[in-house]
Order: sequence, then C-alpha cells, then structure tokens
Amino acid sequence: MLKARTKTAAALFLFIATLLIPGGSPLAQGQGAGQVKGFTGEQLHYLTFNQGERAGSAPPPWVKSLEPEHMGGILLIAEALSWQSVPYRLGGESRDGVDCSGFVRAVLGAALPSRAPFPRTSEGFAGFGREVSLIEPGDILIFTEAGRAFHVGIALSAASFIHAASDGPRRGVIISNLDEAYWAGRLGGIRRIEY
Repeated sequence: MLKARTKTAAALFLFIATLLIPGGSPLAQGQGAGQVKGFTGEQLHYLTFNQGERAGSAPPPWVKSLEPEHMGGILLIAEALSWQSVPYRLGGESRDGVDCSGFVRAVLGAALPSRAPFPRTSEGFAGFGREVSLIEPGDILIFTEAGRAFHVGIALSAASFIHAASDGPRRGVIISNLDEAYWAGRLGGIRRIEY
C-alpha cells in the first residue's frame, strides 16, 4: 500500500511539474490563476511544451485532455503539494504553521484569488462550493463526527488527499489515503469549487 501511495504521489508530482516548467505556465510567470481563463485550449495544450530545445515538438498524448476549465484545479493541486511538510499550528495560516482549515484557505487564496473570500473553519467549508457525490482532484473533503465537521482537506485523487494533520505519528501537511479506516468512516461531504 505504501508503494502504491508513493507511486501515486510521484506520478502526480511529475505531472504537475511538467505543467510548471520555469517560464512556461502562467503560475511560473507569476500570474494568478484567474488569468488562466484567457488562454485558448490550443495555447494551454502547448503552454509548457513549446519552449527552448523542445520548441515545435508534440506534447505527450495526455496533454490533449487538458481543457481551460481544468487549469484552476491543476493550479490548486500544485499549490497544495508545495505545502507538504509545513508544520501543524492551531490557528495558523502561513508556511510557518497551519491548521486544517487554515491550510485549505491559504491554498485557495494563493491558487484562486478571484474566488475569495474563503471560509476559515471546517464548518464554513462544509457549506462552501457545490455538494457532489464523486470525488475529483481539487475537491474539498469534509470529515465529520456526530454530524459536525471537524476536519477538511483537498482531494488529490479519488483515493488520496492532502491536509494538515494535528494528531498521530505524522503531523503537519501530509498526504493521506481515503482507504484508511479512520478517514473512510468520517468522510461526510465533498464540495466542488467552480473555477
């Protein structure tokens, strides 16, 4: 299971890294996610692949599946992954330390500033966005106990998420698996953000 998790995280990291080649993506150029919508689908397909020695080369086949409406989610996940190993700090909202809702709020603020303001509590996120039944990367996951939201994270896939953990052997911003009994039994909601 650990090998599968590591392979999934590595594959996701490599995918996002190819999108963030220095100077190639709007994020790497210091532009906000709100400006991504100005690109055409054709420009997005070749955004990171027509540079330097690779100019004129065809992108990998999976790039053709990137549509402008998915760029907000990609930028959101890239931002979330850049927070890995930030320590847990109750009430924190910076790279010096974050709690779960502070982490989600900070990531959303950096990746999707045009959608601000964002909630500050897990309960606030439980009513944010649109409720959906199937998990997609970039969705906000709400964890509940006794009908009350107590934790929030960002989906990386249908089986994994990134969050700021306060307890257990791993603390701070980490990636966890939704197959773990603790998380599977407490997933109480999936919220989708419109980019």
